[in-house]
Amino acid sequence: MRSSVLSRQIGVAVVYCASVALLGHLSTSHWIVLTGLHLGALLLVDYRYWPALFAGDVAWLGYLSLTSYGQLGVLWALVNLIPPIAWYAPLVLMFREHWGLDPARGSTHMPTLMVCAVAVSGIATLIAIGQLQVAPLPTGSSLHYDETIPRLVLGNLLGVLTVTPVLLVWQQGLAATGWRWFTWMRQCTESRLAIESAFAVVPFIAALCWLGGRHGEVRDVIQLAMFVPVVILAMRHGWRGAAVGGMLATGGVMALMPVQDDATTLQAEAMMVVAMAAMLVIGARITYLNGRAEREQSEMRAVLNQTQRQIVEDEAELRVMARALEEFRESFQGVLHQMLGRAGGAADVRALQRSASRDSLPAALPESTVDPLHPSMLARSGLPGVLGKEGLARLLQDAGVDYAWDLRGPISLLRHGTSLAIYRIVLETLADACSRRDVAAVRIRLRCGEQRRSWAVAVVDIQLDPERAARVDWGRLVPRLHLRASGLGRRAIEHQAALFEGAVRERPTPHGQRVTVGLLQSASLLAGDVDDQATKLRQA
Repeated sequence: MRSSVLSRQIGVAVVYCASVALLGHLSTSHWIVLTGLHLGALLLVDYRYWPALFAGDVAWLGYLSLTSYGQLGVLWALVNLIPPIAWYAPLVLMFREHWGLDPARGSTHMPTLMVCAVAVSGIATLIAIGQLQVAPLPTGSSLHYDETIPRLVLGNLLGVLTVTPVLLVWQQGLAATGWRWFTWMRQCTESRLAIESAFAVVPFIAALCWLGGRHGEVRDVIQLAMFVPVVILAMRHGWRGAAVGGMLATGGVMALMPVQDDATTLQAEAMMVVAMAAMLVIGARITYLNGRAEREQSEMRAVLNQTQRQIVEDEAELRVMARALEEFRESFQGVLHQMLGRAGGAADVRALQRSASRDSLPAALPESTVDPLHPSMLARSGLPGVLGKEGLARLLQDAGVDYAWDLRGPISLLRHGTSLAIYRIVLETLADACSRRDVAAVRIRLRCGEQRRSWAVAVVDIQLDPERAARVDWGRLVPRLHLRASGLGRRAIEHQAALFEGAVRERPTPHGQRVTVGLLQSASLLAGDVDDQATKLRQA
C-alpha cells in the first residue's frame, strides 16, 4: 500500500516537473505561462499530492540553479530554490475551502477565479522582484520599476488567463468521460468547440499571422484582430470557448511580436488580458444560462415523454373499447338476424335488413364508428394502409375528390404513437379543409428518417377549385370525416405536434394552401407500445 502511494507521488512529481520544464522554455517576461501552470495544478490536484508538486517544482528549479549560479551568483541560486508554487498554495487553499473555487469538485465560479488570478499574479510579481534584487545586474544598468512591475504583472496575468482556464476545460472533459483517455479523445473529435477551433479559428489566426508578417505597418491592427475569435467562441460555447480562443489568440499575438518587449505587442497583450477576463466572466454567465435552458428543455422532454406514455395507455384503452364495440355490433347484428328470421320469410328478412342498414349507423358505417375511438386499420396496416386505397384514398375518391399520396423513408422507424399522431393531423387537416366544401384535390407527402432522433414531416397540399368541388358528394364525405376527426381543427393539429416537439406551418399556395407538420419521435416509447398495453388491458 505504501509503495503504491509513493509511486503515485513520484509519478505526479515527474509529470509536473516535465510540464514545468516544457512551459519554462515558452515563458517570457511579458508572458509567464508557468504562473498559469502553477495555479491550475493547485486548483485541480488533490491536497495529498501537493507535496509532489512542490518536489517537482524544486527539481526543476534545482536544475536551473545548478546551471545558472555561475552567471547569477550563489545567493540567487539559493533563493531560486524556493518554489513559487509554495507561495501560492496558502492563497489557493483559502479560495478552495472558503470562497467556493474548487474545480476538482465541480465548482468553477469564474469571477472568483479572476480575483484569484489577479492575486496570484501579484504574488508572482513580488517573487520576481525579489529575485531581481539578489541577481547581479550588468555594469551601468539599473532596474526601472515603473516599467518592470507593470510588465511582470501583465505577463503573469496573461500567463494565468492563457493556461489555467484551458486546464479547467481539459479536467472537466476528462472527468465527464470517467478519466478514460481514449473516450475523451474520441469526444474531442466530435466536439463542436474542438472542430470549430481546429478548422476555423486556427486557420483564421494563421492567416492573420501571415498577413502581419508580410505587412508590418498593420501589425498592431492585426494583433488586436486576434480578439475576434475569443468573442465568437465565448458567445457560442461559453467560458470554455473563451478559454480555448484566448489561448490560440495569445499564441498568435506572441508569434507577431517583432522584438522582445515590443511596446505595440505589450499594448495588444493588455487589451487581450482585458478581453479574455471579460469574455471568461461573460462566457461563464452564458454557460450558466445554456445549462439552465438545457435543464428546462430536459424537464420539458420528461413531461412530454410522460404525456406520450399516458396517451399510449389511453389509446390502448380506447382500442380495447373499440374492439368491444365492434364485437357488440357484430353480435347485435347476429341476434337481429335470428329475430328477423323467426319473424318472417326470407324476403321479409332482406327488406328489414335493408331498412336496418338505412336507419342504423353501425350497419351503414361499420368501420368509421370505431375510428373516432381508435383507427383499427392503422393498427393492422400502418400509415400505408390508412393513407392508401383502403383508407383515406377510398373515402375521398369515392366522394369525387382527387387524391394522391407519397411516402418516403424508413416507415418502420415510426412507432405506433407517432403514426397515430400523423394520421390524426392529416385527418384534422382534411376535415377542416373539406368543411368549406371547395376542395378539388388533396396531395399528401410523408417523409421520415433518423439522425440523432427519428423524425417525420407530413405535407398536406389542398387544391381549391369551386367548379370541380361542385361535383363532389359533400353530403357523404363531410359527415364521415367529421365522424373520424375531433372537430377542433387547427388547435388539434397544434396539440398533436406539440406532444412530439413539432411545429405546424400553414401557408397559401397558387392553387390552395399547404400545411406542413414536423414531428420528433420520443425515445421513451417502445416499438410495440400500444399493442402491449392493449394486450395487458384485455388480459386484465
